[in-house]
Amino acid sequence: SDEEPAFLLMHIEDITTLFTDGTALSGALLAEVPKEKARLSDCLNLPESFLSVKKEKTLCFINKSAIQKVVYSKG
Repeated sequence: SDEEPAFLLMHIEDITTLFTDGTALSGALLAEVPKEKARLSDCLNLPESFLSVKKEKTLCFINKSAIQKVVYSKG
C-alpha cells in the first residue's frame, strides 16, 4: 500500500476518572495514538483493557470495566 504509516504520538490529557464505586482519580491520561485519533473519546476507545494515568510520580493502570465516566480536568 502507498499509505504513509500513522506515526504514534504520546497524547497527554488531564482527566478525572469516576469509578463505579463512587471514587475518583485525577491525573494525566497517557495514550499512544496517531494525531488524528487524539480526541479523548478515541483514547478511551482503544482496544486495551486498561488506561494509563499518571498521578504525580505514579503511573496508574486503570481497568476500563471499573470506570463509570471520564471528564476533562481543569488542570
